[in-house]
Amino acid sequence: MVSHLSTDATRARVLQIAQNLIAPGVTLGRLRAVTIRMVQALQQNRQQCGPEIPQCGMWDAYTTVGQYDIHTCNSFFNDLDHQHRVRQLIHESAHAAGIGQLAGEAYVPFDCQYSEGDENVADAWAHFVHCALGLPAEAPETIAVPRPRQPFWEQFTTRDAAPREPAQPFWEQYTTRESR
Repeated sequence: MVSHLSTDATRARVLQIAQNLIAPGVTLGRLRAVTIRMVQALQQNRQQCGPEIPQCGMWDAYTTVGQYDIHTCNSFFNDLDHQHRVRQLIHESAHAAGIGQLAGEAYVPFDCQYSEGDENVADAWAHFVHCALGLPAEAPETIAVPRPRQPFWEQFTTRDAAPREPAQPFWEQYTTRESR
């Protein structure tokens, strides 16, 4: 991707996208090196179906540390649509290129705005590739919250109740009529 950039303006645009989505300090040289390794991981037939490991219950694919082979779980084929399969392979190719953290990793929304701010996050690289290619940003996830049947405060009042007398001031509860 980066090795084929023909104009200075295009290089500057791609570098700006990378610095926004991967990390502010990423350089064009680092972009070139990592994306070439990502492409090589996908071209060199280093993908395998299985074996199913316990993490396949959480993941759709994984990369073997040290071997850098990309393994797909059954859910990769059964549960993901085409777009998410492509994203997953790009994410795993970043791992195969040496990007990742053994202690765990962050996953980012592909909104073409959010930045993890860390060059060692595979999803940040996949996010960059997605947005640099001009693919559409992901719509933000929405959570449907059911509307209450009535406003909150109305559960404590009734519409048919007669108007109440105003409550007496709190100090009057400590005085008697005779002491006034």
